Order: sequence, then C-alpha cells, then structure tokens
Amino acid sequence: MFWPTPDAVGELAVHASNALADGLRKYLSDQWAQAVKASQQKPPVPLPDHIDAAVVIQSDAPCRIRILDFNVRYHKLLASFPDGASKKVLHFAGKQIEAQSVSIQLPAAATVTSGTLRVNESLHSGSASVAGDDLLGPLPIAQNRGIRIGADGVRSGGQRVTPSAAVSVAGIALGVMALSPGAQLAIELQPDQNGLPSGKKLAEASATLEQAGQPNWALATFKTPATLPAAPFWILIRAAKGSAIWLAEAGADPVQLLEQNGRVWTAAASFEGLQAMNRILAVAQEAGAGQRPIQAQLSIGAATPTGTLQQDGSRLFDLAAQVNAFLATVSARSPRAKTVAVSLVFTAGAAGLITVYPPHIAYDV
Repeated sequence: MFWPTPDAVGELAVHASNALADGLRKYLSDQWAQAVKASQQKPPVPLPDHIDAAVVIQSDAPCRIRILDFNVRYHKLLASFPDGASKKVLHFAGKQIEAQSVSIQLPAAATVTSGTLRVNESLHSGSASVAGDDLLGPLPIAQNRGIRIGADGVRSGGQRVTPSAAVSVAGIALGVMALSPGAQLAIELQPDQNGLPSGKKLAEASATLEQAGQPNWALATFKTPATLPAAPFWILIRAAKGSAIWLAEAGADPVQLLEQNGRVWTAAASFEGLQAMNRILAVAQEAGAGQRPIQAQLSIGAATPTGTLQQDGSRLFDLAAQVNAFLATVSARSPRAKTVAVSLVFTAGAAGLITVYPPHIAYDV
C-alpha cells in the first residue's frame, strides 16, 4: 500500500517507484511459486503465459484520480544453476593451488543490468599463508620450460633465493608439473656456502603431485617454521617417487642440477637466465578478532571481482561488469553463439569448503 501526501493545494502525487517495484516483485514471486506448485500436482496445471496484477486505488473521501504516467520496466532474471541445484559445494584439499568452477548460462546477446553472487567460505590454511595474485590468479601457469627431477636419477634441483629481509617461513610453493601420477617430491632448505648448499638442513617437507601433465603450484608445509635471515639460502628438490618438471621463469640467479657426495654439493649443470618457480609462504596469522578470514579468489575470464564481507560471514560479489565483459568477449569470438556458459572459477590454496548459492542476475536481451 502507498500513502501519498497532499500538496499545498490538496493535490496528491505518488512517486512510488521503489515501493511499487518491491510490491510487484513480491506479488509476482508468490504467484509464480503457486503456479509452479500447481504444475507439479496430479493432474498438473499448465504454467501461465502471463500473470495479472491489479493496481487498486482506494479513497476515504470523494475524489477524482487522473493517472498521468504509469511505466513498469522489467528484466529477465537468472536465479538458479542450470541443474536447478539449491547450492554448489566445492571441496579443496589444500595440497596445491586448486581451481574449481561452477557455471551459469546466459543468452549470448544478454546485457546484465545487475548481478550478485553469495558464497560461504570455510577454509583452513594450516600453518602457511597462501596469498597473492601470482598464486591465486585466474590464469594457469604458462611456463613451459624447466628441469626434470626423477627418482631414477641421483641429481637434485637447486635454486638459490635471497630474501630482502629476515622472514619466518612456514612452507614453499613450487611451480611444478608431474610427469607421472602420484609423483612425490622431497624438499629441503639449506644455507648458502660459497655459492652452493652448505649441507646443513634448515627445514624439510614433502609434496605429492596427483595429476600428471598439469602445471600447478604445489604446496609444501614444514613441520616447524624456519626463521631465515636476509641472506642467501637454497631450495633443494629431489624426487622420492616418479618424476616431475620444476618449471622455470626468467631470473638472474640460475636454477641448477646438483649432485651430493656425503654433505658436499657440486653443480652438475646451471641454466643461465632461468630461475625455478618458487614462492615463500609466510606463517599464517591465528584466526581471531580483527583477522580477515581465509578467502578464495573468484575469477570470471581474466577478471577477479572482489567480494564484500557480510555480517553473517558470507561474501557478496557484484558480477555485472565482469559478466558483461565476458559475454562481449565470447560474442566477438563466436558471433553465432546463442547461449554462453559463464564459468565462475574459485581458486584456493587452503583446505576446506566453499558453498556457492545461485546467482541473482537481471538482464535484458
């Protein structure tokens, strides 16, 4: 109900756009829910092709009503997943940087006027903090060069790293690609001594690569965090089972293949201009008041929208701009496409669950 206020000469003017929209939305939603319920009965009642909505004008005194303008604009609404599921639950093991996706479908010619997505995240990183656009970014590892490390050989891969400041290290992220399923890597940190590993172990960890042929960031967490000074140290990798490629990117300190005789290391090969992919994982902050919960990164194409934390602990994403950009890219690439599957990709380096609820996307065609 809308209660207009008379102006100075007793005329009434109603500007009820928001209230009218909310009222119509609720009425149509209720009517449609009843129609769907009736269509599921036996015998089923066919779904209506339209719904009548009566606008009733009442007055407690004699009056004359003149309607000058009545304009209702509406949009199509996507409020479900293609399979009709009430939610999608994504499971993350936390052993590597992992990407999982859910899809929604829209007409290729759609223009999104508004769009939101709500998710609940229950992620636990353990002792290591996994963050950063290079680790959680929307694009997979693109490097296609590196050094092979196999359990059938005696050589280890070595990369010297010099932190800019002293740091407490809880683990290491390694850019790798398994050559055999279930490949197992043993990782050590050792101080530098005259340009080679010293033989003294600072920390150790292991990583298992389940999938072969897939470049990814593997996560190796140390049993006890290691405190490293602002001085060179070595990351050493050997294959305990199977084989893998330690991927490399451009860098000044070259990755090396090393051989060990007792506690003495020697360089068997050095690859100038290439540095093995690694990222130091700092010690995770304990959860508590004032600490931001562990979050995954959402990607739509190459875009990464930022969600807003809600009072109930969920995150709400505004997707309109990113979905429109994705649709435009697909339409330019495939002008004959009628329907587009939009992948909502969640990337995380922590173990746990992400619950994704159906989006609410209003659009025009």
